[in-house]
Amino acid sequence: MSKAIVVITTADLKNKVAPSAEAMGPLVSALAEVNGRANRFTYTAEDVVEIARKAEKRLDQAGLPMADRVGFTVTAGSGGPSANAYKFKATGTEVTLRPASKGWAFVEGRQTTVYPKQPQRVRYAAPAKMVEEIARRSVDDIEAIAA
Repeated sequence: MSKAIVVITTADLKNKVAPSAEAMGPLVSALAEVNGRANRFTYTAEDVVEIARKAEKRLDQAGLPMADRVGFTVTAGSGGPSANAYKFKATGTEVTLRPASKGWAFVEGRQTTVYPKQPQRVRYAAPAKMVEEIARRSVDDIEAIAA
């Protein structure tokens, strides 16, 4: 993919509003291409926006400034069928997103195989330096006492 697709803008995240239908057009097209004819256990554009919102919330809770988020990625895979009667594998979607200057960008999408009772998978990845900074910030307010 030559140009990353903006999933949700920073302004929409701050104002807690859904992206416009016009803004979602490129994402909808990209997902249609990835999903092909599969539609039951795949991600929709709204699902991808929600993944971006949760990833943003995760980074906000970590206290990481916007400028320090370069290199962070989130990869999410759709869940499988939940019915006990469903015994066959199905086609799902896996998407990769990253924070960008304008919001969150759709970097990659691909079909994947999902199985009955398989939950949705979300994996966060960051450079080691970023992980260390997140860990440092998480205990910033804790004072060590003598034992």
